Amino acid sequence: MSVRGNATAVGAFVLGAAAIMTAIAVVFGSGLLFKSVSRYVVFFQGSLEGLGVGAPVKFRGVQIGQVASITPSFAAEQRTVDIPVVIELTRGSVAGFQDAQVSLDQLIQDGLRARLELASLITGQLFVGLNITPGSPVHEAANNTGLPQIPSLPSLQYGLQESLSQFLSDRPKLEKGLDQMLELLNI
Repeated sequence: MSVRGNATAVGAFVLGAAAIMTAIAVVFGSGLLFKSVSRYVVFFQGSLEGLGVGAPVKFRGVQIGQVASITPSFAAEQRTVDIPVVIELTRGSVAGFQDAQVSLDQLIQDGLRARLELASLITGQLFVGLNITPGSPVHEAANNTGLPQIPSLPSLQYGLQESLSQFLSDRPKLEKGLDQMLELLNI
């Protein structure tokens, strides 16, 4: 009986050691222990379909962070729904993101904007693209998150939808333009 008890104890010890080694490998291998991140919030116009938690945040094509959370926020008195997108940027990944708030304010004045970009045409996945576009309009929503806000620009898809909707809603001008085009073709 003592031999069987020892085999069980050795087996339990080996399984426990393997579990501890796996946990250590996960903690140190992920880099989360030593990674310093800054959190910001962005409010986008239009649909966020295709954007998910963990989606990349890229500055001019270089990944510098990821989407941390997307949670709808209902404002009953205004009867609106805002969807704050919280992003995490790795400090030091872009020069200027070292000192979070001071640098962010300066970058926003210089034209830092967030925009939803298409990662894959086939799957429709989106990512958050950051770029400096001087003179661009600032879209900011009421921010109740307590996080610094990065202004957003409309995505290209949203802009196309709005333009097409506006074009089709002005039906008399559309019909007049088509009539003029047909007259030109008959001449």
